[in-house]
Amino acid sequence: RRDEAFLIEGRKVPAVDTTGAGDCFCGALAANLAANMDLREAVEHANAAAALSVQKAGAAPSMPSKREVEAFLEGKAGYWKPYRAQISATMAAGATL
Repeated sequence: RRDEAFLIEGRKVPAVDTTGAGDCFCGALAANLAANMDLREAVEHANAAAALSVQKAGAAPSMPSKREVEAFLEGKAGYWKPYRAQISATMAAGATL
């Protein structure tokens, strides 16, 4: 129902850089709603997109593709794992973002 309230829990992910996460969420939400996706499902996808975006440095470079969001929702987010290892190594070496 359109007038029914719902809550989508945030996802716990290792955050590297939150720059652009809100823009990512809003863009994904708008794109999914424009594609006639159900509101709840659109919010879940937008939430996943933003969770992916905070795991990479920078605003534009951190925007995930639709395929990456779908893989993340299916628990197949292998694309992001090597990048997280690279960031961890960089941070351990004393670099700052």
